[in-house]
This record gives sequence, structure tokens and C-alpha cells, in this order.
Amino acid sequence: MTRAWNTIVGHFGGLLAGAIGVILAGAASQPAVLVDHVVTPQRVLASVIAIALAAIMGGLLRASHPPAAATTLLVSLGSLRTIEDGVNLMAGVLVLTAVASLLRDVRMHRLTPGERMAPRDSYVRRFLRSRVG
Repeated sequence: MTRAWNTIVGHFGGLLAGAIGVILAGAASQPAVLVDHVVTPQRVLASVIAIALAAIMGGLLRASHPPAAATTLLVSLGSLRTIEDGVNLMAGVLVLTAVASLLRDVRMHRLTPGERMAPRDSYVRRFLRSRVG
């Protein structure tokens, strides 16, 4: 499972990289690909720049998170255009990351059926615990 750092920084970096790609390619006034079904050279260039920047940022910040590439493409292809869209996306990322972290903690502290059935000080329980932890 990925770390919360990777998820949050990866998606935020994707938003930032997408915006920079759009600015550098001059694609802000171009139609949104997923809405208008029109692919312009500016949107393609913005996407290439954005993905490259997101990959570089992820490596430098040690926050590699491949699903964040979708966020980068949503921005560079024109589906996320406003700051409000970015804030809403990041709010969703934060909520999902918090829930995933809680579920991960519950899962990591769960006893297996073999551990529950084995006597507390048995060799079997110690063996099972040593393989998990």
C-alpha cells in the first residue's frame, strides 16, 4: 500500500505540473479534450510537459504515485480548469487517504484465525507473529 505522503504530494504535484504544462503550451484557451472530443496540438504538448514534470517532481520529492498521472492529465487535457476544481480534487484525495490509513491500521493489527485459535504462549502463535511482523 502506498504511503499517505506519496498520495497527497503525488496528486498535488500532478495538479501543479498540469497547470504548468497548460501555461507553457498555451493551451488554456483550447477546448477540453474529454468534453469537446477535440485533440489540439497545444493540449498534447501540455500533456507531455505535464507528465514529464510530474515524474521529475515525484522522483525529487520521493513521492512517486502513478495514479496521480491521471490528475495531471485531467488538468492538461482541460477537464480541471479552475482552482475550485483543484481544491475539490485535493479534498477528495485527503478524505480517501485518511480512510485508507485507518483501514490499513485496522488490517495491520488484525489477528489471523491461526493466531486467535493458538494458545497465548504457544510456539505456533510465536511463529505466526514472527512471519507477520
